[in-house]
Amino acid sequence: LDRANILDQEDAFTLKVRGAAKYRLGYINGALRDINKSNDLQENNSFTLQYRGAIGCALGNYSDALDDLEKALLYSPTDGFTFLQRGKVMFCLGRMNEAIKDFDMAGTLMSDNTEVVACKNKLNEYLHGKR
Repeated sequence: LDRANILDQEDAFTLKVRGAAKYRLGYINGALRDINKSNDLQENNSFTLQYRGAIGCALGNYSDALDDLEKALLYSPTDGFTFLQRGKVMFCLGRMNEAIKDFDMAGTLMSDNTEVVACKNKLNEYLHGKR
């Protein structure tokens, strides 16, 4: 590897970590900029794909979000966060059976995760007419 390639990889890492932190803090547009820059430097990284999917869902871009999350699962098929985010997209698209499966898988992979529990509770309330 040449030095420029190593620096690009380090920059991609910094950008994806910073983008994920911004997402978690609610700075969605800033998170998207960092995640996209990271993906430009290091394409098809499951981490950047799953966060870009989560950000897409937060922005209402469900089709793009679903594409990113499906691709992320190809690279990392046992990542609970990705299943959680895909479950949110499925919920927003009205695909409740798929949302249930994804939330259940996320719960299996990330037992006792409070976000998974909250999403499952919200889905149950929706399904039982308590919107």
